[in-house]
Amino acid sequence: MVTRLVIAGVVGMLLSISLKAAEVRFTGNTTADEQLIGDTLQQVVTVAQAKLKCENLEGVVAEIMPQDFSPPHSMQVTGSDTVTYERWTATFYGKQVAFLITFWRDPQGGSLYAVGYPFPDSQDAS
Repeated sequence: MVTRLVIAGVVGMLLSISLKAAEVRFTGNTTADEQLIGDTLQQVVTVAQAKLKCENLEGVVAEIMPQDFSPPHSMQVTGSDTVTYERWTATFYGKQVAFLITFWRDPQGGSLYAVGYPFPDSQDAS
């Protein structure tokens, strides 16, 4: 069973020393706990640096995708019955960019995640 966590307001996240411990506004609905949000935000910034040449993450709005959401085959997670897909819309330098965030249970305990970009059927790709 995946516990649904609703986070609204300002969540201060230490993204990394290289990012000067930026504070990120995180709102919306997610299944992730605070630790998993922080880890996932680090990966979002890493992907944005590589693909978009930007790292100034100002905020994120999270949205849990409906149960019937099915991403393209290359972005699907197999082998787990507890996969949750979310759209995280991140703001970099005032521009909103959508990422596909995937969470699933690790059979050995804990949670695993993946950050996909661009969001399927999104026009955000450069």
